Amino acid sequence: MNSFNIWEGRKDLTKDLVRSLIRGEYVAIIVRDYITESDCERIQENFINHPGIQQRKDIPAVEIGANSYGVTTQDYFLGSCQVMGDLWDLMTETSNPVIRALTDFQRGLDEGVALRPAIHKGFLASPFRAVSWTGGNESDENELALGLHEDVSQLSAPGLEDSEIAKIIEPIAINLYPSAAERGGELVIYDMKPNVSLRTELGLETTGYPYPKNILNDIGCQSISLDDGCLVLLRGCYIHGVRPSLGIKPRILLNSFVGAINADTYVYYT
Repeated sequence: MNSFNIWEGRKDLTKDLVRSLIRGEYVAIIVRDYITESDCERIQENFINHPGIQQRKDIPAVEIGANSYGVTTQDYFLGSCQVMGDLWDLMTETSNPVIRALTDFQRGLDEGVALRPAIHKGFLASPFRAVSWTGGNESDENELALGLHEDVSQLSAPGLEDSEIAKIIEPIAINLYPSAAERGGELVIYDMKPNVSLRTELGLETTGYPYPKNILNDIGCQSISLDDGCLVLLRGCYIHGVRPSLGIKPRILLNSFVGAINADTYVYYT
């Protein structure tokens, strides 16, 4: 099977789908209507009205939660502890689709393999973060709100060497969309998994961001349109980006990553 296949269906994330993704049979899995309409509406309201929304300095987005990108192990895990209450506030009066997605992923692991939060000196990694991209405009349909990147290189960043997440070889993104853009906001995935040599040549060996578009001129890609309630599992080794969100409705993403740190354990982090 071509590993650049994308599976798409509705409602449920099954054990077999998780196992197929881990084996590399798909680059991504899309489950539409995974989050109920009522949960989508409640999370949208909770996010928009949340006092903890912060403007990101490195990318055009607002966010609630902790992010391991570009920070030290200590700062990330301390930040995760500090925002835990804010995150669960977002799930108020919902069935908590984040816990459902992590549980469904765990059920797809081999018998005896655990899924737990990454841990550092007694502090737990966040189970998710909430992000709304604000970049891009309607004048250029090829512009990206979030530039081309992969999720592997950042695990080699200085400052994370002593963390469990630095042991992960290939992270998998678990992305939930309680609110999709009115127009645009597509997830674009390219059929390229940069090796260490290319990452180093481009100076991206510890960031994975941003990749120049010209290296992808002859590379196939798939553009995924998103709806309210979508769940997307994406192999983070592939280059991907986000097109601009158009209209007044926010594109809200609940994001976490999972990855194996040894033969018996997967951890999640943000």
